Amino acid sequence: MRILVTTEHRFVRTPDGATWTQTMFSRRYWDTYLTSFEEVWVAGRCLEVERPTDGWLRVDGGPVRVVPVPYYVGPAAFVPAAPAVYRTLAGAVAQVDGAVIKAPSLLGSVVERLEKRRGRPFAVEVVSDPVDAFAPGAVRHPLRAFFRRWFARELRRQCSKAAVAAYVTESALQRRYPPGAGIVASHFSDVELPPAAFADAPRRVVDRDGPFQLIAVASLSRRYKGIDVAIEAVRRCSDRGLPLEFTVVGGGRLQAEYEELAGRLGVADRVRFLGQVTQGPPVRTLLDQADLFLMPSRTEGLPRALIEAMARALPCIGSAVGGIPELLHADDLVPPSDAGALARAIAQVAQEPERRVAMAARNLNKAQDYSQAHMRQRAEAFYRAFRSVLDAS
Repeated sequence: MRILVTTEHRFVRTPDGATWTQTMFSRRYWDTYLTSFEEVWVAGRCLEVERPTDGWLRVDGGPVRVVPVPYYVGPAAFVPAAPAVYRTLAGAVAQVDGAVIKAPSLLGSVVERLEKRRGRPFAVEVVSDPVDAFAPGAVRHPLRAFFRRWFARELRRQCSKAAVAAYVTESALQRRYPPGAGIVASHFSDVELPPAAFADAPRRVVDRDGPFQLIAVASLSRRYKGIDVAIEAVRRCSDRGLPLEFTVVGGGRLQAEYEELAGRLGVADRVRFLGQVTQGPPVRTLLDQADLFLMPSRTEGLPRALIEAMARALPCIGSAVGGIPELLHADDLVPPSDAGALARAIAQVAQEPERRVAMAARNLNKAQDYSQAHMRQRAEAFYRAFRSVLDAS
């Protein structure tokens, strides 16, 4: 049986037809689907490039094929690309036996309607919350409020109509986008941490020579990651005389804007932007050198970067949005978009080494729930359930 999976992840494609990713959804990721389906076709936007950057990972190969959707960025850019996108997805749907949509997603909405016309059941995997993703301050667009309402309504409808539904959160997304009555509903994450991702033991108290080290790992293409809030919090801490440095791992179109913000606030010498860093050991090394991880997002599903930091036994402070409260203790949460609250939390953690030790142990223990073996067991059971639905239809 051949299955189509839609994703909003953006890939790159080289002239030889190979598809690559810098972060998620490399070829190994799709093995979980292959425990229930003989072939997996992945529908995602592909940017044509001459060659992949060093460290990028191959997506396709063997029973995994990528359906290259015309490249666009943002809902507004979808409109002129829509006819070509529709033709591409319709052609793929005609050649598969069922579909899994990672939602919310414009591509997923197109495929779901194409599946409905064929009278076939579909599966939904809910990976984020559009109510938070399009909240004020998260994006700047004249149609932000419209997109917020439309994507939320669409996601609620899809969850109620899906044959099976999975969520990246344990309960947060389920409350807002409940599954239909009587269907198989599960929760698991795309985050599958291999054994090497985990620290051997919780951290001990360390008397550091030099500034207190903060770190964030985030795409700088999305305002909702809240890096501007973190920079403002650094300024407030600096004004109080707290010696610290903030390292931002990740690149994107907003980097120049955030660099300008750091300069305007007088903390350019305390904030360094590393750009894109290859996942795995390079990022783990940076996490191991830090004292505190920041996740100041205005919205999240279940953030991979936070779980990876927790697996390194790194103390973390995060916003009380999406699935973050399912990961962090209530004492380690702050309101979103509140630089003052974030600055106070940073200062408290910096000045309380015993608290950092407790946070580290708690985080390492919680991250074990996202081990590769644990997540794959849940995911494989979900895909078996969907295969049974398709076999019976």
